[in-house]
Amino acid sequence: PIAAQSRCEITEEDAAYADSVVITPNEGDPTTGVIIIPTTGVGSVAVTNWYLGGSLEVTKVLTGAGAEKFGTGSFEVSLACTLRDEELEIADGATRTVSADAPTALYTALPTGAICRVAETDAGGATNSWLADAAGERLVVDDEGGYTFTVTTDPTDLVDVDQPQPPVSAVNEFLFASISATKQTRSAAGAAATGAPATFPISVVCTLLGLPVTAAESSSQRVAPGETVVWTELPVGAECAVTETDAGGALSTTVAVDDAPAAPGRAATVVLAEGDDESPSVVSFVNTFAD
Repeated sequence: PIAAQSRCEITEEDAAYADSVVITPNEGDPTTGVIIIPTTGVGSVAVTNWYLGGSLEVTKVLTGAGAEKFGTGSFEVSLACTLRDEELEIADGATRTVSADAPTALYTALPTGAICRVAETDAGGATNSWLADAAGERLVVDDEGGYTFTVTTDPTDLVDVDQPQPPVSAVNEFLFASISATKQTRSAAGAAATGAPATFPISVVCTLLGLPVTAAESSSQRVAPGETVVWTELPVGAECAVTETDAGGALSTTVAVDDAPAAPGRAATVVLAEGDDESPSVVSFVNTFAD
């Protein structure tokens, strides 16, 4: 037994990875409890181990000339964390869906010291994507676009609420691209084609991520020999099938894309690249007539 009126100090030798330990009563140092053994009854102390957590807010930001038209779908962000080399289960799921209407994903209950990697796993067909900090500066990411951080908490802030970590923005830039088509006619003898129609119909059908996308202009336009038609406000990355739907009775038709060699046919497929808005890819159709 301990003699009555003895002054005893109590400490916890192994805090089992707690972020903070509070022992009461104490004399100012919360990690050391102090008690005077009573003359009757049983003295007691309370030892509280605090395991603090953090939260991470990931917000979708859309930018670029094409964001309003093509940034209307959903996007996915994902978080993975380990603590002492053990993979953690993420509360409410590691993968979250965000959009322009619901742009924020909030991850909670991230334990102190956890090493976490956040990434955008579905950019929704954006031209360019990156992660940014609260000031809009690009974060340093790995080869797959993930940003790694360590959950940090204040061990003196002992409230049962997650402590916010620096927020992350998942930025998607949607840029416009254009495509054009030109028409030439000739006779089989190499002279001007006197029997050719005045105009020819050409259609453009485009998809992005397997979904149809449309230009500002009608999908089908008519073009006269020697002239060019353009389809604008298409997304970079779209796959477009450009087709002359009526050759006007031509003996044959060739098609070429930009500087590539011409080949027999009335259709070509083009994937729109960044920069095509200022200098569109050109699909050239040449029709050969009998006279």
